[in-house]
Amino acid sequence: MAARSSALGMAARGAQPARPSARRTANIVVAGGGMAAGTVMRQLGERGIPGQKLLVFARDLPWAASVPRHLLLGQSREGLSLERLQMEPYYQKQKMPADEFMRQQVDHQMKAVELLPDDADCVETNLLKVIRQGRQLLLTGEDGSEVLTDRLFMATGVRPERELSRSGVLMENEVSAKRRQFAEVTTAVQSMNHDPSYWKGKSITIYGGGPTAAWVAEVAMSYGISDILWISKTGFEGANPSNRNSETLQLTENRRIVAGILSVSYRGGGDTPGGLLVKLDNTRADWKHKTDIIICATGSDPLAPTGVESVLGPLYRDLVPHVGRQKGVYACTEDQSVFVMSTALTSDRLVRSLIEGNTFPVLNPENHVVAGMRVGDLSAKDAVEAAMTSGASGGDPKGKV
Repeated sequence: MAARSSALGMAARGAQPARPSARRTANIVVAGGGMAAGTVMRQLGERGIPGQKLLVFARDLPWAASVPRHLLLGQSREGLSLERLQMEPYYQKQKMPADEFMRQQVDHQMKAVELLPDDADCVETNLLKVIRQGRQLLLTGEDGSEVLTDRLFMATGVRPERELSRSGVLMENEVSAKRRQFAEVTTAVQSMNHDPSYWKGKSITIYGGGPTAAWVAEVAMSYGISDILWISKTGFEGANPSNRNSETLQLTENRRIVAGILSVSYRGGGDTPGGLLVKLDNTRADWKHKTDIIICATGSDPLAPTGVESVLGPLYRDLVPHVGRQKGVYACTEDQSVFVMSTALTSDRLVRSLIEGNTFPVLNPENHVVAGMRVGDLSAKDAVEAAMTSGASGGDPKGKV
């Protein structure tokens, strides 16, 4: 069983991650350690891939399992007393205890691992580069690992998040590494990895105009934070798809402004938090705002070192979006050598519109976790079906847009 290793399987069994070695070969590589990657592995295992070697690139545990246990997913201020566990994503208003939620995801991943061939292997690292080498693909990992493969399923999700410094904001000064550990400047998902003490008694500034920013605002209010300033350079229409965040927008009506953030500077010195000074630019004049924490929720960063566009390079331009039999949205190259799950492609407007129209009524409603899992799950199922139907020689899948 030790050979059957996904990132989750390795942690569960106490196995050691593979170390960089000479170039490996594999017929199929799955990149990612989350739910979509688990679904790809499970689908491949159920279909059977006799005579084909499978390898998994995954840096760490599935991200769903890293959600802190204090966070109640899918909560709303109206329905905080509800206890019913409901995984069906149309019940966004119902509370799902995080421990139950994570247990279900662990079960899903373990079943996926157990279906893998005995010689399946895992490299515990980020995938950094993919290039064509003849009729195959050469994959390079962050740890220097190299793998030559025929087919790649890339299910790395919407991460990495776009940081404040990559969102057009100037950081005017730097602080010590010890002070940076207090995460005064952070991103949406990273902020959720902190316990309630991180939020207590703080002033919060949120930057971004989408559903994820609305989710951050809702969570902050659920922790009793009243000192919230929500800033968006482009307005807030995108924060309320299908009116699912109307309550959050109503509660923050007097705490939202349309403006851009020009710069952020750390106040004070030393190794302890001293607050931040945020310089904004709106239609009236430049003005400054003091805050304890600023949370960037401006979307994913496909051009970051581990972002899908950076990893795939020229291959990214060869991807064509498809809608599968189960209405899952994915993208693949014409020769069927590279498949990318839809959640990793949400920066592409065409793919985003396909996801919203075919997979789920909204891309990222109040509980973006379940919505994202649902989208990724269907995308993974349809991508594997298209790949296995076309065969290793490639072919044109049905559902081409």
